[in-house]
Amino acid sequence: MNNVIEKIEKISHRQLENEVITRNIIKKILKENNIKFIENLFDTSIPKPLEWYLIVAGQKIECYPSCLESGKIENRNFVIYDNFLDDMDKNVVNINYSSKTDSISVATHFYKHAITVSRKDINFIRSNIDKVYGSVIIEKKDVVAGQILVGNKTNPKNILFSHYDSIKDGFIDNLSGTYLLLKIIIDNPDLLDDNLFVFDGNEELSYDKPYYWGHGYRIFEKKYDKIMETSKRIFVADCIGHSDLEIIRDDEILCEGFPVVNLEKYKHKIEMVSGNFDKLMEFYHSDEDIKEKFHLQYFLSAYDYLIKELRK
Repeated sequence: MNNVIEKIEKISHRQLENEVITRNIIKKILKENNIKFIENLFDTSIPKPLEWYLIVAGQKIECYPSCLESGKIENRNFVIYDNFLDDMDKNVVNINYSSKTDSISVATHFYKHAITVSRKDINFIRSNIDKVYGSVIIEKKDVVAGQILVGNKTNPKNILFSHYDSIKDGFIDNLSGTYLLLKIIIDNPDLLDDNLFVFDGNEELSYDKPYYWGHGYRIFEKKYDKIMETSKRIFVADCIGHSDLEIIRDDEILCEGFPVVNLEKYKHKIEMVSGNFDKLMEFYHSDEDIKEKFHLQYFLSAYDYLIKELRK
């Protein structure tokens, strides 16, 4: 298992061809442990950043695209958003940053062109608002993504979801959740009789509206709505190991973590198995989401919790 995690850890930006590579690694470990699965393939569209820059008062500013379309940022055609605090319009051209970290935290994507910067540079940008010149070139890639389904696909008592795609390195978000479900399956194969485990490869990005995230979960919902209705509980394993375990049932956070079409119908039985949100924001969708943020004792708390709940 550790070798597999190390292989996935080395795959940054688990989108497009990297999603396929990651999916194949998961399939390989399941085969090596004689665990049967099915692969559910589906069409999706993913933004691929090709070129980007931000120049302010003649100075190059470190940045990263956070958008689904190409365009220029200049002549005050943009607003500035704190992507942690502000109520943001995803259809507005902008420069955004996170007030929670110095890292470039691509916490939100926008349907209009946008660039994310570090909070260290935001005062300089504000002071030179008339001297801002930026550009983003995005290619919309129509691809086939996938899900791996393991366990009872007919009448599962519980359904457990995680996603393995990522923005940046994504060790906590969400290699941690993928590792958790894989470990449960391999350590406890008897649990496959009554439970369904879903590894999704298209949670982070798509061109769906109003939610660009969660496309793969909605694909599953459309195809397997009957078993979602009849299951007793739904668990979403996402962002584990960076803090004490938190079991989240809050409606707003459920919408962020599991934005299915019929959330109102299912929310009474959904739990997000996760960690502390504020601590997550200190490195969320940034180059700081690395193995060093992961702590085994927090991960094992999530493992023990799910084992206990699944054996009820």
